[in-house]
Amino acid sequence: MQVKFYKCNKFGKVFLSNSDLTEHYIIHFGEKPYGCSECGKAFSHRSHHTEQQQVHTGGKHYECIEYGKASSHKSHLTQHHRIHSGEKPYVCNECGKALVQDSDFIWHTRIHSGEKPFDCKDCEKVFHDSSSATSHMRCHPREKLYGYSECGKTYSYSSTLNEHQKTHSGETKENLKLLGNFRA
Repeated sequence: MQVKFYKCNKFGKVFLSNSDLTEHYIIHFGEKPYGCSECGKAFSHRSHHTEQQQVHTGGKHYECIEYGKASSHKSHLTQHHRIHSGEKPYVCNECGKALVQDSDFIWHTRIHSGEKPFDCKDCEKVFHDSSSATSHMRCHPREKLYGYSECGKTYSYSSTLNEHQKTHSGETKENLKLLGNFRA
């Protein structure tokens, strides 16, 4: 049996169904054709629209019979069942590592291929995954999202801001060690 592929003319991404390609094109043009009749929110993906409708009805149609875990997505329940079965359907051709989620498999294959599709807009660095790229981009001066009104200092990470705030209150690691409240 020959499989037919549908290719995006703009980015070259390939899809197995025409409907998936259509939804992909909607992203390019910023269209949101799926509207919620309850609250008026609009969505570019049919699945997000369905999810929103279930928020209004409180519906979770898929439930794990072992633990009672419920989900509004069949795919989430399928993934949950793999915890019980130990199934790891995604196997790396390079090293044989088996993984539960397709997203983990995609990330893993990038280790072997060297593919780093996520780049920093401010410098030359590239990354395997979007979260690493986002985290890195905070190091650039304009990305200091966490500010302290008492002194005006800004930081890229909330944890750094929290540490700085402790210097104002006297709760530094050194002071807490002296008081016996700090565990290393």
